[in-house]
Amino acid sequence: MNHLCKLFVLGNLTRDPEYKHTTTGTGVCKFSVANNREWRSNTGQPEKSVMFLPVVVWGKQGEACAKYLQKGSQVLVEGRLDIRNYEDKEGNKRLAVECVAERVTFLSKAKNSDAAVNDDNAGGGDFDDSVPF
Repeated sequence: MNHLCKLFVLGNLTRDPEYKHTTTGTGVCKFSVANNREWRSNTGQPEKSVMFLPVVVWGKQGEACAKYLQKGSQVLVEGRLDIRNYEDKEGNKRLAVECVAERVTFLSKAKNSDAAVNDDNAGGGDFDDSVPF
């Protein structure tokens, strides 16, 4: 049987992206996206909530995110939900929930450009180094 776990999140970065390399040299970018939700309660009163979702982006796409995104940038993240159990340094059991991005689409101006970055290759899986930003 086939299974599917697909996640789409539209929101704004809550902080500047952090870009690092793993011990094997693979690039990884991490940031959080705030997603606002508004609805009306049973009494008709407007309600609001904000979800903060950690996002992990690997490889060249992660490098592009680190280069062109900043706190407040609006993005559309397409990926999968990843839930991991681990033990912290004190031996406490912890749960980590994050979105592992397959595609990140930049929806606002890039931090290093005067032009809006909204090209399919800007955040796509098949990143082309020759694409001018």
